[in-house]
Amino acid sequence: MNKLREKIECEGKIDYIYHTLKHIGQIEKNSGFHYMVWGTAIALAMIVHFILLLNSVPDIAIYGWISITIVASIMSVIYFLSERKKNKIRSYETDHSRSISLVFHLFLFLLLFFIGQDKEYSIPIIYMVYGAWLLITGSIMKFRPFVLGGILNWILALIFIYASLSLSNQLLLGAIVCLLSYTLPGYLLNKRTIENA
Repeated sequence: MNKLREKIECEGKIDYIYHTLKHIGQIEKNSGFHYMVWGTAIALAMIVHFILLLNSVPDIAIYGWISITIVASIMSVIYFLSERKKNKIRSYETDHSRSISLVFHLFLFLLLFFIGQDKEYSIPIIYMVYGAWLLITGSIMKFRPFVLGGILNWILALIFIYASLSLSNQLLLGAIVCLLSYTLPGYLLNKRTIENA
């Protein structure tokens, strides 16, 4: 009788471990989706801003940023809510990841609101913050493409500050770096998750 009970307990533990690992894999896939959406959205907003600068109408660039980020936000919220309904399991890692993400995004929102006062260093400051986020996330997930993306963002911020690049050059380089440090690693994360499923 004891051997049967031990076998059932062992199978229950194995089942729990399997479901927890499957849930963590799903969390990684979700993260990849958000990185692809936001990397692409920010790159697109920078390209629109660049085009408006070339056409001598930079005053309306803010509307491009606002509309693109609203669309990306709606996509992210819809995806998040649909995934939350599917995944009822909560984990220590999920709770911490959500808390860190919430604090980061609130900080970024406040930063974007206040740095509008100093146009000269606004883009380098944003890349310093993005770099920190990627380094933290990449280290926690042990995902090298995010760590490299974070380093790339910091290098770009230093280039922007010390090379005195024009806003148009900052926007073009920034769009490329967004695609390389957010969109591409997000895609690689999704690909890794699917291959390991």
